Amino acid sequence: MELPHLRYFVAVAQELHFRRAAERLHVAQPAVSEQIRNLEAELGVTLLNRTQRNVSLTPSGATLLEEASRVLRQADVAARAARGAKEKQLGRLRVGYLADALPASIPRALTAFGAPAPGIECCSRVARRCDLRPTCASAHLTSRCSACRRQSATCA
Repeated sequence: MELPHLRYFVAVAQELHFRRAAERLHVAQPAVSEQIRNLEAELGVTLLNRTQRNVSLTPSGATLLEEASRVLRQADVAARAARGAKEKQLGRLRVGYLADALPASIPRALTAFGAPAPGIECCSRVARRCDLRPTCASAHLTSRCSACRRQSATCA
């Protein structure tokens, strides 16, 4: 049983009409009929009583409508949660620095910045001068700070 089967069934069960359910789903009516027949065959029960003019739910259909509606709602919640988790990952800031290049307050400030900002990964690390450039080039660091001969800090 797959979510499209449940979506088709719920549409027919709510509309109690195959053509209107097909219009609501933006598909052809024979596709809806086939999906419902496949679902009934898979479950081994009749879900809908069909006449030429009327569609009604069987007891099995009424039970499935309740459960299928719950499953579809939960599937929507799961999809929104997954999209929300992606959106919460805003970015990453990794700074590598020489011990004498930055005042001690800067690494503490970076750590403090990351705490109230979920979705932003902030970290800093002390590195040797020869490690900074290759680490930054390989995207392991967002930025590097080092002191040059004049004792002024440079950042890249």
